[in-house]
Amino acid sequence: MMREFFRLALLNKSKIVPLRTWVWRNLGLPLAALVVGLFLVLIISTREVIRRNEDSRQRFFQSVALISDLAVRKREIEILESTLVLGMRQSEATWAAICRDDLPVIQHPALYESCKLKPQFAKSIRRIPLAGSAGASIVFLIPSSWVTWDVLRAPLLLLVFAFFSWCLIWFSMRRFRQNLLVPLDQGLPDSTELNILELQNLRSSLANALELERSRAAQEAKTRVMQQVAHDIRSPLAALGILERNLGGVSPDIRELARSALDRIRGIAEDLMSQGERAISSAASSVSSVHPSVTQNDQFRPVWMVVESALLEKRIVHREDADLKFRLNFDPDQLSTFVALDNFELSRVLSNLLNNSIDATQKKGKVNVWVGKDEDSAKRVLIQISDNGVGMSPEILRRLGSRGFSSGKERNESGYGLGVWHAQETVSAAGGSLVYESELGKGTRVTLAMPIAPKPDWFCDSISLSNAKRVVVVDDDPSVLELWEIRWRSFGKTLSRELPEKRAYLNVRSFVADLETWLDRNGFVFLIDHDFAGTSVNGLMLIEEYQLGERAILVTSRAFEKAIQEEALRLGCRVLPKSMISNVLIH
Repeated sequence: MMREFFRLALLNKSKIVPLRTWVWRNLGLPLAALVVGLFLVLIISTREVIRRNEDSRQRFFQSVALISDLAVRKREIEILESTLVLGMRQSEATWAAICRDDLPVIQHPALYESCKLKPQFAKSIRRIPLAGSAGASIVFLIPSSWVTWDVLRAPLLLLVFAFFSWCLIWFSMRRFRQNLLVPLDQGLPDSTELNILELQNLRSSLANALELERSRAAQEAKTRVMQQVAHDIRSPLAALGILERNLGGVSPDIRELARSALDRIRGIAEDLMSQGERAISSAASSVSSVHPSVTQNDQFRPVWMVVESALLEKRIVHREDADLKFRLNFDPDQLSTFVALDNFELSRVLSNLLNNSIDATQKKGKVNVWVGKDEDSAKRVLIQISDNGVGMSPEILRRLGSRGFSSGKERNESGYGLGVWHAQETVSAAGGSLVYESELGKGTRVTLAMPIAPKPDWFCDSISLSNAKRVVVVDDDPSVLELWEIRWRSFGKTLSRELPEKRAYLNVRSFVADLETWLDRNGFVFLIDHDFAGTSVNGLMLIEEYQLGERAILVTSRAFEKAIQEEALRLGCRVLPKSMISNVLIH
């Protein structure tokens, strides 16, 4: 993992270079600027030191000249000689003399016959005139090393600084390479501690990147499997759909159950495909998340229908478990209630919760489902699933909903846990809540609260007959006509006036023949099926051809197909699911 990370750290303009080149590219200019700056500082400071030294010597020589002038005036030869010797010692001069007209009167040591020395000594001579004697002066010959040192001090200091700087950089790079780059290149174990914060952070980042890459590869493999499964089940689904539409002699409830099961399988296939597309578009994501389908209301069903379908499915699956009882109660006011979660996701949540209740009862108890309004909020609907199973302990109740947590099945303590995490994530994403209440030995109650969504425009939640003169029912299924007859008789018992005329047709041709004779259709209410056996004509075609529009209600088991909903909206009619014939409000 750590083999290449410092090469990546030394990356320069998308090109990997050796450490020496990287240091030169990145530190060469700053080091050169530093050296030039120090050189200028050294030159300025050296010139200042030379000036101060020269001023100090000049003041000293002036003092010696003053003493010598006094000694000359008083003709004190011994004082004059002592002054010369003292001046030589203090100034480290190599020769001193009292000169008159360039001839040495007194000199120490006696080296020259003239005070006018050779040109090579010009920079080394310091001559101070004696004020009390015309033409007299005191002369000192200072060491030439003073001048040489003053001139060479700055370059020498600069060379020393450059040498030590280069040695420091070379030594640091050598230790850096031996102690860090070489071990990293040879493979540094993850257990090795790095005392440099940036390196430790870099190693952590690379570890996360490797883990992300592994997760991405696993997600891609999972995506390919999901897409392949979704693709492969489409053909058998299409065949089952054709078979379901041609079922004859089957009650509407069973047909609706078959359609609901097919819709669930289609929903699973579409969900697999959509998850695959999301995984491809966001391949950097390492953890798959729940994406509940919260789309247009045309994809929804009334909540009681979703609950009834899920419960009917469990009844059929467990029809041989005689000791397992199911019961559904719902508030009639909730017949036209929709929630902000599509029927596929809601069915999946309910199926998981019902499975948990069934497991908790060990298939020998009661599972009750209730759908009603939320007393605390008119904008929410409640779905309660309760059982008299083994219940859950407070400890398990606290852990319930943690991802991957499943408890109780092997210990017969509780059947809850499976699917709970998905249910909570899905419901929360749709703005709802999931609350569990349980007690060991007494059972569990799950309360699902969901926000109510607006009713779709195509949906028929009631049939108004207040101004109706004639009600016409067209359906080729006698059991459906019988259901309408039961509803008709029940509605008639509540009326104080005479019922509108009612006509029922099993044959489309007979209906069309009579329809063409009804020139005045005001006050007519048409309840028309969509599919008719033995003909290509469907209910929407009849509504459009004879311009029935708002007078017609399409009563069909295919009410939740998108194409039928859109066509009904275009024609101005409403759609009533056949499974709601027994419950739809008639007034």
